[in-house]
Amino acid sequence: MTFSHKLFELNDPICRSKIIEILGRTHISENLKDPYGIDILFNRKDLFFGIELERIYSWTTENIPFNRPRLIDRKYNKYNNNVLFLQFNRDLTKICIFTKQGVNIKDCRTITRGDVSYGTMDKHYEIHSAKLFTFDKIISFYNRINKSSVKTKDEYCCICKINVSDLDRHIRRIKHHTKTKRFKDDIQDGIKTMTLKKRFGDIGLVFEP
Repeated sequence: MTFSHKLFELNDPICRSKIIEILGRTHISENLKDPYGIDILFNRKDLFFGIELERIYSWTTENIPFNRPRLIDRKYNKYNNNVLFLQFNRDLTKICIFTKQGVNIKDCRTITRGDVSYGTMDKHYEIHSAKLFTFDKIISFYNRINKSSVKTKDEYCCICKINVSDLDRHIRRIKHHTKTKRFKDDIQDGIKTMTLKKRFGDIGLVFEP
């Protein structure tokens, strides 16, 4: 099947916008120099080179079609193992990630629009909720398939008690803002208490909150 400009114009801007909305721009940027090349570039050199995006219109249920992601022949021949393939379902609520390294060319079949495609082997792909997908998921996937130990940046979330790659983005995740506000309120209350204790102590009194 030849490249479809119509499908490209329909889906490419939507997918690019969505993944930037999810991941932010701290670690990734759009490939604006070559609109027909890889979609997203990484701003750090210790992970993949970039991300190739795709929207799977037939993925409308919980399970991905064929029970595993498939990569069309054109993209298999175009990219190497240093590219992360990221597929959205139809309504952009689910994400599947994998690399060429996990593709089995013996699992060959013709799919929609006549494209020849290859299936991905078990344990070589991951499916996530788009709502919960973070850059740390990419780091974790990279480490697992490459048996490496790339670390997140040393930004520590005092609420979740974990290191995260982008703290600002992390604290804006759904429901996290409530915990963050409570944490900030506790800090402010603590500062007020310490201030009052000091002031009372200066005049020889004891402050008991």
